[in-house]
Amino acid sequence: LRLDGGTHRVAVLAVAGFVFTAFASGFPFGHYIPKWYLSGLFMNTAFHFLKGALLSYKSLPPAYFMGHLGISGQYIITLSCVITSMFSSPANAIFVGVVLSSGLFLVQSARASPVINVVKGSMVVSRTKRPFWEIQVLRQEGHRILLLYLQGHLFFGSARRLVAVLAAALAGEQVQYCILSFARVSNVDPSAARHLKSMQVKAAHMGCKLICCRTNHRVFDALVAAEVITAPDDDLVQHLRGFRWIAKPEGETSDNRQPRTPKVIPARRPNMPPHCNTFHDTEECEASPAKRVYSPPSRPISWLPPPKPIREPDAFAHETDALDYCDEEIVEQFCYHGRSSDKLKPYMLEYRSACKNRLRLEEWAFEEMNALRPGLMGQLREYCDVYEDLKKWDKVPSSKGGLCFVLRGSISLVQMLAQADDEEDQLEPQVRGFSFRAGKRLRRRYPPGHVVGKVQFFMFTRNQNHDPKNSTKPVVSSKFGDSAEIWVLKYSKWEALPAELKAELTTMLCQMLADDAQHALMQEH
Repeated sequence: LRLDGGTHRVAVLAVAGFVFTAFASGFPFGHYIPKWYLSGLFMNTAFHFLKGALLSYKSLPPAYFMGHLGISGQYIITLSCVITSMFSSPANAIFVGVVLSSGLFLVQSARASPVINVVKGSMVVSRTKRPFWEIQVLRQEGHRILLLYLQGHLFFGSARRLVAVLAAALAGEQVQYCILSFARVSNVDPSAARHLKSMQVKAAHMGCKLICCRTNHRVFDALVAAEVITAPDDDLVQHLRGFRWIAKPEGETSDNRQPRTPKVIPARRPNMPPHCNTFHDTEECEASPAKRVYSPPSRPISWLPPPKPIREPDAFAHETDALDYCDEEIVEQFCYHGRSSDKLKPYMLEYRSACKNRLRLEEWAFEEMNALRPGLMGQLREYCDVYEDLKKWDKVPSSKGGLCFVLRGSISLVQMLAQADDEEDQLEPQVRGFSFRAGKRLRRRYPPGHVVGKVQFFMFTRNQNHDPKNSTKPVVSSKFGDSAEIWVLKYSKWEALPAELKAELTTMLCQMLADDAQHALMQEH
């Protein structure tokens, strides 16, 4: 039988001659041709099957065993099925092929490394913006943090490979924190969880804390059952319960109350003494100029309630949350309590107190932190809308095309992502990894002492704004307190600024943009 359908002239002539002979002679070919025809079909199929099976090694990649060239495992399975079918039934040959293929899959999966990337803390930081002196410490001491990105299904074979990688990574370094990202891990079986638990105990004896992050519900349950996770972060617990990042209708707040109007502090009166920072106790401030008035909640540390017992979390919702925790521990240990802590300037300590104790960053500290002249913030306040009590997860009002000066709390730049279709959404966890924040992406978080909205502000001045659906929105973050004080400088007010003040602010904004670009090179993605 010809594979091209027998269109050759000789073939056509032969068929025509055979048909003419059968018609002229009257021989009963009908009793024999069906048997020959079916036998020919089966023999042709078997011939091509055996030919493809025996020569399949040509299309298979070369296999190496202990450095030597060997036979591919798939080719061995093919030959085993052929030989089994010769001496037994086809069903037994299929069973042998399934068993051998499953064994080959397990062997290859165990030999493949579940770690797709390893990054040191000196090369990557969280998405929370940090001042230059803390970044310098993280560059010097960040090698004490390791971030490992995992993939695939973790079972006993791949877990042993992961444990070996962890043991090698922790052996030669002074690693204090090892972060495991499970974003691309679909499942963890009990045997793999037990291997991770034993490695966690060994790491603890070596002075290293094992931290898990970005686990889906199945992986989280497996790790909790094996006691790998015993103290999850509060945000992770809220995410698992579905209480965080829930999309709500426009105008509806997070606690289903009526939309709240933020309290706006009016600008300072021209005759108000320069040492008065707010409109609280104005008469008392004017009567006693030597007395300085502070905006709440900026108050002495001794007034704060006693701290609650702090438990060290071992699981977080996202890599940036885990890096936030580890970076904070490194900065606290080597920056503010290290050998060079006596070199810290007063405004650096004021910044640390505002972030750690969730207080207001004083205006003088904001000025020194950003190399501004004394009294500039007091002059700028006259042109700003001051929101002193924005609650967490609130959108910053009047922020479109404006500059947001953060004095208390923090602002998160959140990008709303377009949701994929149902068919594409099935591929989303495999492509981008699992995430609790579906439809939202945290671009950056700004603590006190920073200005938010610089890029949108300069683009707004030239009417070069891109698609508003892809733009970021400033939202009050809960990482630095339940409320925030934000000064918003609108573009219309920017035009009314004195030339000298505008020039100083422009210099500060350019320096901040350069610092943001440097931070983006190290920021976790």
